[in-house]
Amino acid sequence: MIKVAKLSEIPQCGSKLVMVGDTPVALFNIKGKIHAWDNRCPHRGASLADGNITENGYSDEEMKFSNESKKILDIPDLNVEPSNARVGVETGHGIFCTATFEKDVDVESAIESLEAFEGVEYWKETYPTPLDAQGNKNILVSRMRSGLTSNKILNFWAVGDNLLKGAALNAVQIANHLYKNDFYTK
Repeated sequence: MIKVAKLSEIPQCGSKLVMVGDTPVALFNIKGKIHAWDNRCPHRGASLADGNITENGYSDEEMKFSNESKKILDIPDLNVEPSNARVGVETGHGIFCTATFEKDVDVESAIESLEAFEGVEYWKETYPTPLDAQGNKNILVSRMRSGLTSNKILNFWAVGDNLLKGAALNAVQIANHLYKNDFYTK
């Protein structure tokens, strides 16, 4: 065992970057337990030690995604189970999504609905990365499939340029879609 830091140097729900020889290691204090990961990401050498882990064990980015989804969609009791991985790119985000519905969902019908929505592109042949989304105002979606345990579940991958496509543009596009499809009088 190698001592690299004192417990008091790693704040509760926080992180600390240490060197073990020539290797950067990210240390996380989650409810008093210390977890260590190699600090290298596969793209651009981004640091895993950036950001914080909250009291419930989720990262601040994961909680932000959960809270913003509920707020933007105006569904306070929406079940959101985020799992984010920090990847060092300049302008993009990628997210693996699981959506659960009340009834069985047909994957092809869901893809058709996405393709009809302004601001979304479905990629059938390849998987987009945040670098593919750079400079594109659309959200790029791929790998849509039924859940392994239920046809009420859809799993998919989505990426976007977070400098061009953020909450404000999303809200405008959603409102425009609702208006064009007369959802307000139904």
